[in-house]
Amino acid sequence: MFKIRDPQLSAITRTLARQCEDDVVAFVKSDFPQDYGRLGEDGTREMAVRCITRARGFGMSQNTDVLGLAALTLILGDDFESREENDWIKGILASKSLDPNAKVAMIFDRLAAQSG
Repeated sequence: MFKIRDPQLSAITRTLARQCEDDVVAFVKSDFPQDYGRLGEDGTREMAVRCITRARGFGMSQNTDVLGLAALTLILGDDFESREENDWIKGILASKSLDPNAKVAMIFDRLAAQSG
């Protein structure tokens, strides 16, 4: 059996985070081309890092969760979860009892129900 030491774990974590950033950039470029044009590569990558950090803070660990937060950010604005009218979103994201990997889908489902 082998042992992963802290420096190795840090390198793996950085590699996975960079891959997630790359995934967000590719997602925004393909699904939100106007936003990608406005933000550019660097701005989109900065947004990706913010979304990764936010996802971790909400207990989310899947790339799809980060992509969902990126989509919500582009649709609703960077501070979407801190606005008073979106208290319900913050409640979902901050919930410890909900499945972390279902939170973004719950938000999109509720947004769809509200709009139509």
